[in-house]
Amino acid sequence: MSHSEPQELEAILLAMQEVIRQHRQASVGPYALPPADPLARVRDRQVVNPHLPIGWPVMPTGVRAKLTAYAQKVVRRLLRWYINPIVVQQNEFNAAVTDLLGTLVASGEARAQHLQVCDERLARIEGEREVTRLRLQRLENGRKETAAVVREPAAHAPQGAIDYFLLGALYRNRLQMADRLGDYDDLFRDLIEKARQGETPLAPVLDIGCGRGEFVSHLISLGLSAYGIDLDADALAIGQTQGLDLRQADAIAHLAELPDASLAAVTMIQVIEHMEPEAVLSLLKTVLSKLAPGGLVVAETINPACLFALSNWYLMDPSHRTPMHSETTRFLMMQAGLHRIEVRFLHPVPEEGRLRNVALADEGLSPATSRLVEQIQRNNEQLNQLLYGPQDYAAIAYKPEN
Repeated sequence: MSHSEPQELEAILLAMQEVIRQHRQASVGPYALPPADPLARVRDRQVVNPHLPIGWPVMPTGVRAKLTAYAQKVVRRLLRWYINPIVVQQNEFNAAVTDLLGTLVASGEARAQHLQVCDERLARIEGEREVTRLRLQRLENGRKETAAVVREPAAHAPQGAIDYFLLGALYRNRLQMADRLGDYDDLFRDLIEKARQGETPLAPVLDIGCGRGEFVSHLISLGLSAYGIDLDADALAIGQTQGLDLRQADAIAHLAELPDASLAAVTMIQVIEHMEPEAVLSLLKTVLSKLAPGGLVVAETINPACLFALSNWYLMDPSHRTPMHSETTRFLMMQAGLHRIEVRFLHPVPEEGRLRNVALADEGLSPATSRLVEQIQRNNEQLNQLLYGPQDYAAIAYKPEN
C-alpha cells in the first residue's frame, strides 16, 4: 500500500460520516437525487498493479532519466519473485477493506433512513400531543371559570363558534414556530448593542398578538425585557403557566394606557392580516407615539404575492380580513410617520415543492432548440416566483430619533 492510500481511506471515511450526518438532518423529498457512490475512489484504487509501464505515469525527458527508468524496469522484473506475493497480499487486504466499507456505507444509509422516519413520526406525535394538551388546558380553564362564577354554557362557548385557538394550534404549533423565532435576531441584537453604548435606553418590547408567548420567550432569551398581549385567554394561559408576562388586552386600548416613548420595539407577527387597512394605519400611528426615539416596529404577515401561501395559509383561517401587499404595508408605515422602512421576504416554498427545470445536455442541440430550452427555463423561474415565492414578509421600520 502506498503512503498516500491510508490518508485517502481516512478522507473517504470522513466523507462517509458527513453523508450519514446529512441523511439524518436533511428532509429527503420525493425528487431528491441519489447520493454519489462514496466508494468510487476506493474501487478505482483497489487493485495494486506491479507491472506499471516504463516511466509511469509520464515518461521522463532526457537521456539520463530515461535510462534510469529502463534500469528500474529491469530491476523490478528481476525482483518479481519477491514483489508479486506482497502485491497479492496487498490486493487481498484492499478487497477486504473495500467490502467492509461497502457494508458500513449500506448500514449507515439504512440507519439514516430509519432515523429520518423516526424523526418524522416524533414530529407528528409531538404535534398531536400539543393539540391534546391545549384541549385539556382549555377544559381546565373552563372548569376554573365555572367554579368561580356560574354562567350559561352558551356564554362561554356559543354553539357553532369557530375554535380559533385550536385552529391555530393545528397549523402553527411549537415545532413550526421554533424554526422562525430567530428571523429578527439581528434587529434586536442591534437594539441591545445601542443600549449598551448608551445611545438608547433598553425599554421593554411589546409583542402584539403574542398567542402562547413563544416569541416573547425568545426575546427574553436574547436579553430583552419583553411581554405580550392577545385576546385569546386560553392561548395566554399556556404561556402564563411558564412564567411569561402575557396579558389579555386589545392592542389599541393597551397602547393608549402606556406612557409615550416607553417601548423599545413593537412586534406584530401574523397580526395585520386580521385587520382592515384603516385599522392597521391607526394601530401604526399609536405604536409610533409609544416607541422611544429610534424604536423598532416589525409587522410580519402572509405574502399575497405568493399564490401558494395565499391559497393555503391565508384562506385556511376564516378570521383573516385583508391580504396586505408588501407595498401597501410599506405605504401605511410611511403615512404613519415611520421611516427607514424595509421589507424582508421570508420562508420560501421548499425546492421540492417548486417547478423544476429539466436538465438537458448542451451537446447536440440545435441553436433553435437551445433557445427554446432557455425560454422554458426562464418561464419556470417566473412561475416559481409567482406561485412558490416567499410565503411571508416582514415590514420593518423605525421611529425617527429626533
